[in-house]
Amino acid sequence: MSEPPDLFQQYSTTTLSPPPTTTLLLLHPLFSPSPSSFSSTHTPPTPPNPSISLAPLSKAWRLSLLNHPPIPHLIFDISLPNSTTSVYWDTAPAPTPDAVAVNLREVINIAVTIATETRMRLAKKEEEEGEVRFEVVCGVGDGVSGRGVRLLERWLGGLSRGGEGGEVGDV
Repeated sequence: MSEPPDLFQQYSTTTLSPPPTTTLLLLHPLFSPSPSSFSSTHTPPTPPNPSISLAPLSKAWRLSLLNHPPIPHLIFDISLPNSTTSVYWDTAPAPTPDAVAVNLREVINIAVTIATETRMRLAKKEEEEGEVRFEVVCGVGDGVSGRGVRLLERWLGGLSRGGEGGEVGDV
């Protein structure tokens, strides 16, 4: 079996200005040239549009991040990438009959899981309590539920420590 790609190196950007900040393009690997290793399509209980199972993507992100030192300031960019596939948030109407939905609850679960693991890894690394900050940004006009994003913001804010975490921004 081949080594999974390093999502962190391919789909993140880091600014070195104090404190260092890293933005994870959380959903972009789904629409890379070979997305099949990160997603599978399943039919939701309410047809006609299928949704993408994000469990393989979640696992790939977690494995990738374990190979890098924990980052005290993470920004989760949950914007839907521009792609040839018609993709939409499951909280918005389908743009076309053959569109594929991205489940917001699964995306929230990925971000909260990564934030929790990051906070635990930083706590083990540092004896004293240091600042840990998590934020979320999303695309303007993506159709993502504002309520869902605010929920994610609150959860990330609760996981942040020592700073003002859990901010929502637009890209």
